[in-house]
Amino acid sequence: MDCKNQRCSRTCITQRSSCTKATTCMFQTLRDVFVDIREIGRNIERNPDVKEVIELLESEYRKRKEESRFLIFVKTRATAIALKDILPGYLRSTYLTGSHKCITQGGLPTDQQMAVLENFRNGEHLCVVATSVASEGLDIPLCNLMIRYRFRANEISSLQMRGRVRQIDEGKEIHVGTLGEFELEEKNIKRQYLMTKAIEEFCQFDIDISTAEQDIYQREEIERNSKTLKIKQRRPALYSVHCKYCGFLITHGNFMRHVNEKFYIVLDKEVLRRVDQKELPKKRKRIIDGWDKRCKAHGLECGHDWGSIFIYQECEILALSQENTKVFDIGNDKFIDCRRWNDIPFTIDEMSDVDMDLYKL
Repeated sequence: MDCKNQRCSRTCITQRSSCTKATTCMFQTLRDVFVDIREIGRNIERNPDVKEVIELLESEYRKRKEESRFLIFVKTRATAIALKDILPGYLRSTYLTGSHKCITQGGLPTDQQMAVLENFRNGEHLCVVATSVASEGLDIPLCNLMIRYRFRANEISSLQMRGRVRQIDEGKEIHVGTLGEFELEEKNIKRQYLMTKAIEEFCQFDIDISTAEQDIYQREEIERNSKTLKIKQRRPALYSVHCKYCGFLITHGNFMRHVNEKFYIVLDKEVLRRVDQKELPKKRKRIIDGWDKRCKAHGLECGHDWGSIFIYQECEILALSQENTKVFDIGNDKFIDCRRWNDIPFTIDEMSDVDMDLYKL
């Protein structure tokens, strides 16, 4: 707003009037946005998931009273701060976040992190809402209830979070999330079991541990170097994606993203207008990491299969089929032969929260 005012002040008098009107209109729009954001913040209390969390906390508090030590894991700083503010006052809740962001962005310096943990230990705070910073590296006091609220984790992070519930006989771990998040956690638990079993079996062998570790490190180093080299050889997105059978242009490379390298999507709503969506049979519908596969997508003009339509965060997104598409190298003016998306010599970024926010606009 200051920048806009300075720019208007440098314009001539004849232009300043129209500039001021435009600025006033823009400022009013911004104020309306701020009002909407504040209203969304107030509406968090009506979120059924949040109500469920509060009911769980109230139930456990009635049993434990001042012996309560509750830890809630959330994905973002904003969620930690917002959730802390609406929890019951008798829990004297606070939040715990990482220190690599400034305080105005929700970051906590190391000394404040230590103060939060000490206050949690002595009962000044009965509940801490934390981001992933609390899952490892910090000495968390005894915790008798751990809630993971819409928090996706791999098998290692999941195991570390579970380890925060130190009172084995009475401690509880509760998940609040989507079906996809529950399915991922089931996989994590199976992997943790296999990891534990493998370590037990390994310890039964009479072998030189240092030699075995060295072999493992060498193989990992080779894999890392190979992966790094492959990434360095990729070029910026100077390519386009076409129908394999007729050559019809589907999208340009700057709209391509990948989701955990499982499927490759097009973040361009215009492409949805050029496809015919054909409903999948119920037995073929499935949810993959929170992505709900709903339809097959065929080109409107060519009729060929381009991929599938997924629903994610209430948005329709096209995921391209590798076997039914081909990639055109714009710089070298030729099509390239790639059996897998990972093999194409171009950079495809992973979809970020910012990408998704822009797609929703």
